[in-house]
Amino acid sequence: MDQLVAAGMDAARLNFSHGTHEEHGERARLVRAAQQRAGRPLALIADLQGPKIRVGDLDVPRILVEGDEVTISRGALNSFRLSTLNGRTAKVKRIR
Repeated sequence: MDQLVAAGMDAARLNFSHGTHEEHGERARLVRAAQQRAGRPLALIADLQGPKIRVGDLDVPRILVEGDEVTISRGALNSFRLSTLNGRTAKVKRIR
């Protein structure tokens, strides 16, 4: 850790998709100890997992192209519209 800080590291990213609370706590303690030794602040970045939509198997496969919209709903309060922006990303809008 000290070598990374000496090489210019100013932040440590903790990926909360993997590991336990105890492991993340220990890593945070290591960063704070390195911060004390370096005499300068080091940021801790908590990388939180975003929502995942699991829809199961579709009756018929569907390939989305730019401009397509798909509505995913589970009751009136949990509906979302996905709009493709390019071949790889989607814009998500909550529908009420």
